[in-house]
Formats: sequence, C-alpha cells, structure tokens
Amino acid sequence: MDRVRTSIMLPEGVYTYLKDIVITAQNEGVKLSMNEIINDAILYYLDYVNIEREYLERRMR
Repeated sequence: MDRVRTSIMLPEGVYTYLKDIVITAQNEGVKLSMNEIINDAILYYLDYVNIEREYLERRMR
C-alpha cells in the first residue's frame, strides 16, 4: 500500500489518551507509536465501512 505524509489536528483529550497508551506500551517493552494506532484505527474503520456497504447492498437486492 502506498503511503503519503499528512498531518492532522487532534483534540487534546484524544492526544493525551493516545500518548498514555504509547507510554504504557513502551513501559511494557512494546514498540508502539501514535501513528501506528491512528493508521490501524483508520484501516479498521474503512474495513468496517466496506463490510457494512456490502451487507446493505446484498440486503437491498
């Protein structure tokens, strides 16, 4: 998958939440970045949307 660089603005609460997850992971010896969390969440969401679309298309037939 090709990737492009972009930047986003996060609400402070979301940033703090993700930062805490990253710090906890690092303390447990797991290499994790905020970027990985955001990318995985977006890919998961897109998969969900595609599954939902397929379900609705089949139901409309």
